[in-house]
Amino acid sequence: MNDFSKAVTTLSPEQLELLLRKLDQLQPPAATTFAIQPKARNANDELPLSFTQEGMWFSDQLGAGTSSLTISSAVRLFGSLHYEALEKSLNALISRHESLRTTFVSTEGRPAQRITEHLTIPIQLHDVRQKPEEQREALVQQLMVSGAQQPFDLARGPLIRADLYQLQTQEHIFTLTLHHILADGWSFHVLVRELVTLYIAYQQGLPSPLPPLSLQYADYAGWQRDRLQGELFAAHLTYWQQQLAGAPALLTLPTDRPRPAQQSHRGAKVSILLPAETSQALKQSAQREGLTPFMLLLTSWAVLLGRLSGQEDVVIGSPIAGRPYSELEALIGVFVNTLLFRVDLSGEPTVRQLFERVRQVTLGAYEHQEFPFEKLVEQIAPARDGSHQALFQTMLILQNIPSQPLNGAGLIWQPVQVDNQTAKYDLEMSLTETEAGHFAGYLEYNTDLFAARTVQHWLTLWQRLLNGMLADLAQPVSHLPLLSPEEEQALLEQGQPFSSLPEALQQALLDQQPEAENMRFLVLDSHGQCCPPGVVGELYLENSAHRRRRTGALARYRADGQPVYVGQVEEQVALHGFSLNLYEIARVIETLPTIAHCALCLRTSEAGSPLLVAYLQAAKSQQPVPTTHLRTALKDLLPNYQLPAQVVWLDHIPQTREGHPDRDALLALPLETIPSTAPTERPSTMIEETLVAIWQEVLQVEQVGLTENFFELGGHSLLATQVVAR
Repeated sequence: MNDFSKAVTTLSPEQLELLLRKLDQLQPPAATTFAIQPKARNANDELPLSFTQEGMWFSDQLGAGTSSLTISSAVRLFGSLHYEALEKSLNALISRHESLRTTFVSTEGRPAQRITEHLTIPIQLHDVRQKPEEQREALVQQLMVSGAQQPFDLARGPLIRADLYQLQTQEHIFTLTLHHILADGWSFHVLVRELVTLYIAYQQGLPSPLPPLSLQYADYAGWQRDRLQGELFAAHLTYWQQQLAGAPALLTLPTDRPRPAQQSHRGAKVSILLPAETSQALKQSAQREGLTPFMLLLTSWAVLLGRLSGQEDVVIGSPIAGRPYSELEALIGVFVNTLLFRVDLSGEPTVRQLFERVRQVTLGAYEHQEFPFEKLVEQIAPARDGSHQALFQTMLILQNIPSQPLNGAGLIWQPVQVDNQTAKYDLEMSLTETEAGHFAGYLEYNTDLFAARTVQHWLTLWQRLLNGMLADLAQPVSHLPLLSPEEEQALLEQGQPFSSLPEALQQALLDQQPEAENMRFLVLDSHGQCCPPGVVGELYLENSAHRRRRTGALARYRADGQPVYVGQVEEQVALHGFSLNLYEIARVIETLPTIAHCALCLRTSEAGSPLLVAYLQAAKSQQPVPTTHLRTALKDLLPNYQLPAQVVWLDHIPQTREGHPDRDALLALPLETIPSTAPTERPSTMIEETLVAIWQEVLQVEQVGLTENFFELGGHSLLATQVVAR
């Protein structure tokens, strides 16, 4: 490997993108090159959104009144601050960048951006010096979080707020809060850099030294829509469709609490700091293997997620700057795009072999990076479910945004982390390389799903996994340690007594193996390793001679080491790309007061589609509930993908001698057509009659009203394609 090749392998995704762009610029322009040109426009013209903006607009409409798309940046200012010069600098930036003066209106259900000709906003001053000094920092953090959680009105605007908190005579914190539809992380650095430049000039009574902008974000948005058409659009789409074909719809990480039917986007962060020796070993290993550090981090993150979820097919999202031309680097706008990396952990690869898989996947994604994630969601059309993000639920970020020392005009400017206590994804790991050579950052998590101690423990497991990968690239990935030798030995030595198993399961095992009263049981993964607390594995019995025997039961350890039974192996099934635990879903359904017992089965409809069927036994002195009422109640308890498509009421649910539902007996029962609510509006045209007939046939429902929801009637993305085809 020559020096140039070695240097390339040390680049982050953004640096690699920049290098490729610079090399591209050395080539003669091709005949099909699209040059971004400014377009003449009048005040209050309604202009097209970029694809990313359009996706954010739709997300905002669905989650109106939430702050999940609010982003903040803050700097601490040491020195003598000139308030008027700071406010003048901010409003000069708003005048300079059209994106900061933009609102978003709806015309016949389609969004458009409208640029306000003039906009001036105040900087709200909050003086906390009257509070005791030891309380000021915490108070400012509370105020910043509160400010970050205030939603914006996209149609009315303005979509930017500024606050200044004074802690001491010569110490302030300056905060900017925007709707994400205006800006991305790179934009914040542009904004702060230009703000400092303007402040220094205005403080000295000088005019703005910033050169005029040759382009505005709206020019880019129009260019993007003109460019991504025809063959180019089709080529990118074909790649991503092939790349994601058959991918799991959800990464089923072990959660501390059931996944709610609707995301609240409540979140929190825990800090990450990789030791210097680990960070250095990571970079050296990446260079030797022809990888970027991002590729190695992606591999380790995917392996951890696979081990925690028990899945060998993991899809991870990651942002890319999305600024392919130098003219775009100085603009404020939302250029960032999300790339998907599908990591195949199957087949017992070694660490080195998995590195090569990830390298190929990563390079392929970079080659097709300009295809907007929002269009990918639209084209693939996964079943929309408010319980999770579509296509991926975990994010990995390696920050490499250009930064410069921000000192001048008697002030020292230092970045401040703002935690708005939200989480867009189940998990988001964000890292950057510090000046000291460490990889540091945070892990943001959904607090509806995970407890802080769980996420902190996972970080410990990840670092242990990463160290194991770096120590021996020839070992199989499945042999990488999650638990320390001491932790694993403790679990092995304190294997839980047989008596802690469910009573019916104890009896069944005793019938099969009478000497079971001296055995202990262990929870092991598919490779025979002890599962960490919270991770579901199979229950094994071990006798005094250390011989192990499978039980067919699933279990997980609690944080205190006590076991929790979570069903049988055959109750872990796949449906439409989702992994379902029928036992746990049934337990949720049984929380309804009208239901005594529930058993779930996968059935096949007459059309050949798999269906989730719930067999219910009514509680004592209760009558069976109409299906429509039951589905309404269940929608508050379960995500859409866990909702039964059909309900069958029985006087008694048959059981096996082990106390499990007798699924053979249940599957022998006839499968009736799915009941539906009476139509609220009948079809009145030939087209409506045709569509209703297709829905009835595909969904196997007796009646369909014009206002019915396809997915609530048991539909999913695969059935949706059948509707389109017909």
